[in-house]
Amino acid sequence: MLQVTQPRYNATELSEKDNLTNPKKWTILLTVNEAFFDFFENWWLYFRKLDLTVNVIVIAEDEIVFAKLKEKYSRPLVEIIRSWIINISSPLVWNSIGYRQMASARPVYILKYLKESINILYTDVDTVFLQNPFKYFTGNFDMWSQSEDKGICAGFTAYRSSSRTVKLVENWLKRLSKRLQINQPALNEEIRTVDDWARFNKEKQSPNMLV
Repeated sequence: MLQVTQPRYNATELSEKDNLTNPKKWTILLTVNEAFFDFFENWWLYFRKLDLTVNVIVIAEDEIVFAKLKEKYSRPLVEIIRSWIINISSPLVWNSIGYRQMASARPVYILKYLKESINILYTDVDTVFLQNPFKYFTGNFDMWSQSEDKGICAGFTAYRSSSRTVKLVENWLKRLSKRLQINQPALNEEIRTVDDWARFNKEKQSPNMLV
């Protein structure tokens, strides 16, 4: 587990009462279209085995999957929202224009909830939770993420709602607005440019939570 932080906190910004290992402090955010509905069902199969009390927001990126989700997964703690940006139901080739459009919409959703003071764990639907991920969200950090290559994986990242994460995601979106691209490289580029913002702590590697 890669942890990303801005180390300069005021005492009022993070106190002992902010127990971010508690799932109730978080909302899981996923996006899915019709082509990936079976991936979501697999994600849900493993997630429900953990019996976690946590809010889940699922953003449906086309009308077909929106109807399926509403019919099958409407229940307490699960909110199903129709995307106000994307309407793509078909499978997409990696790095195609449509794929980049879908990927670039994800920080829009993340930013919306961070601005509402909601801590967000964004996860792609092709992940599998084998155990509770929230117990690893310890320390005075703004973000926790799966590491990938020499950076972080945008497909599994937890954002504590703060002025720093809001600014980061806003700047991430600015990069994406300048050139249509996959979201992950732009996120890593932004993290690397913010002076004294990011440091990488790999001392506490979590066991495999994802397959």
